[in-house]
Amino acid sequence: MSVPKSKRKVAVAQFIQDARELRVKTVHIMKRFPNSYRYIFVNDITRMSADIYVDCVRGNAIYMHKGMLRGDYELRRHFLMQAFATVEALNAEISFCYAFIMDGDNFFKSAKDRDAKFEAWTEVGVRMRERLKALLASDKKRFEEYQS
Repeated sequence: MSVPKSKRKVAVAQFIQDARELRVKTVHIMKRFPNSYRYIFVNDITRMSADIYVDCVRGNAIYMHKGMLRGDYELRRHFLMQAFATVEALNAEISFCYAFIMDGDNFFKSAKDRDAKFEAWTEVGVRMRERLKALLASDKKRFEEYQS
């Protein structure tokens, strides 16, 4: 059965695709920076994006169902909370990185290109944060319903 476009909802597992997209965008932007910045922030930012993706996959591997034990729920929540906290930190690092290159270090074709790349990167980070926040709330509600 087809669903009209106006009635469609975003799939719950979309957060994994968003995490992958965030990682890809991060790597594409970070590889523009020279090696001299590798230990200043490139390695840290790249590692954060990898951690977000892996934690989302780990959390999603624990299936929510009516017979779920509290320990399983807590483990799923732990991985998703780790991803959420790391997304918050990554979004802060994106702001730092943008401010850093605004001081004159520009490794992009133009200011317009730089701004477009950072805007797209920021949008994915913010969307990832909101999606994880909604998923955590949904999981909590579902688990409480399963327990009653």
